[in-house]
Amino acid sequence: MSRLTIWALFDSGNGCYKQAQGDNDVISIGLNEHEKTSAEFISMDLSQDVKAIIKELSKLPRPDLIIASPPCESWSTASAISGGNACWRQTLKEPEFKIRKRSDFDGLHKFKPKFYPSLRKRLAGEILTVNTVMIIEHFKPKFWVIENPYSSRIWQYMGAYLGFDGIKNKAHYNNYDASFPKKPTCFMSNVELDLKQYDIKTGTAWRDRTKNYNLRSNIPIPLVADIFSQIAEMN
Repeated sequence: MSRLTIWALFDSGNGCYKQAQGDNDVISIGLNEHEKTSAEFISMDLSQDVKAIIKELSKLPRPDLIIASPPCESWSTASAISGGNACWRQTLKEPEFKIRKRSDFDGLHKFKPKFYPSLRKRLAGEILTVNTVMIIEHFKPKFWVIENPYSSRIWQYMGAYLGFDGIKNKAHYNNYDASFPKKPTCFMSNVELDLKQYDIKTGTAWRDRTKNYNLRSNIPIPLVADIFSQIAEMN
């Protein structure tokens, strides 16, 4: 097992990837727009022009692994409305992602998603996904991992629009930490990972979790440590 140099993109909330670094060298990169954090990270806007991002990242030690957790809000089925979700007009059978029209929101209940916030999420979600893929393709690390909910439409988008795909390694959060909900999650990678996905019942639900964005976005540290350990064995 060898020591890994890891770039952890979007690890600027509570720094779950950094917390699980063990004997590895994890460099966390991103912005903390929601709450103050004591996590150690390089402040970088990953939505800016990718050429500027690549220029800055080129100053860092070359990574063995790039692991990324791009924001999932615009890809989530949690904001489902007729014909897709609040950010995209699409059915699960359609490979295309169509921009929502303002008229799609007419007549929705007042607590349902609103047009402009949903449009902004779509724009942000798309550019951050594109930049993540472009960073991986530019630096060509030996290993890469992208995390998002298993039901996220980011996987369809990357495959259909970016021609980018990998091995979809599934994990259940509560298999690693009983304080978490089950939350089926995908860690798509260029290598196969043996992650725990047992159907364990739990009394914890996402509605019981805090409204704090950083805490809600946490990944169980033992799960991250398992991923790092398996990849280090392959290195």
